[in-house]
Amino acid sequence: MAFVIITAAKIAIFAGENVDATGNTTANQEALELMAISQICTWSRYNWADNYSTLNEDVKHIIDEYIGRFIAAPLIAYNMAGYTSRIEAENMLNINLFRLKQLEEVFRDQKRVTYMQVA
Repeated sequence: MAFVIITAAKIAIFAGENVDATGNTTANQEALELMAISQICTWSRYNWADNYSTLNEDVKHIIDEYIGRFIAAPLIAYNMAGYTSRIEAENMLNINLFRLKQLEEVFRDQKRVTYMQVA
């Protein structure tokens, strides 16, 4: 397998430097990426992965953010011991989950989906 859209560097932005290396493997990241893509394609009824190269850069950043945060959340939750404190890890997790919920609304709104396809 290989990454379809996201890069490991973009995932690291949302997972943080102290994410546990045992769970933060390329195989896990790739598997979680496929889940994230399936999620947004189902909500929006549009295949973002197949059409990614044709999208506007601004739209790509929204997709990248969703996928990166989707992957980061379980990587953070896998083992919080590496973070400065458990509170730090929980805060990072909560921020990711909060933003994921906001982005979910973008992908569920067909007006926004239509706009993003032609932006």
